[in-house]
Amino acid sequence: MNKKLFSFICAISCSFIWGSAFVAQDMGMDHIGPFTFTGVRMVIAFLSLIPFFFIYEFNKIKKTKVNSKIVVSYICLLGFLLSAGMCLQQFALLRTDVANTAVFTILYVVLVPFVAYFFFSKNIHWSIWPSVLMCLLGGFLLTELDDVTIRVGDTLSVINAFFWAFHIVFISKFLRIFNYPITIAEF
Repeated sequence: MNKKLFSFICAISCSFIWGSAFVAQDMGMDHIGPFTFTGVRMVIAFLSLIPFFFIYEFNKIKKTKVNSKIVVSYICLLGFLLSAGMCLQQFALLRTDVANTAVFTILYVVLVPFVAYFFFSKNIHWSIWPSVLMCLLGGFLLTELDDVTIRVGDTLSVINAFFWAFHIVFISKFLRIFNYPITIAEF
């Protein structure tokens, strides 16, 4: 299969799963709390990635020389950003509806280039900015303009978007020094 086609199929599948997961997250919150939901979600993700870790990356990591201090510090930082983003998302679902949580969480797409540019002085390709505008327009079109009340959950979702944006930027930086994506996703 063509690599570009495979990448496209993976991106569409991931978007579908991620988008439809908000409904499952909201329904799960009817029975358990945000920390329990996030913890169980992370344990399931960890267990599902273990076979891929041993198949694809374990032997390669054993052979490479890495600065374990830097790797551990990045993994701790990424773990914090990921769990904080997930927990805030779950708490937001308690205080607002699924659509608002999804729309405001999607702001991370808009925030990533700003975080990369303003915090890390990374040059952003010109083609990113029209994409950011299209994402903002799409988010605007998804909002319910009849009821524009701002709830606590909406604010939590916006804060959550910052955690996701920093998570993505730091993953990008970490992959340059430790290019083992399954291991990074696992831990």
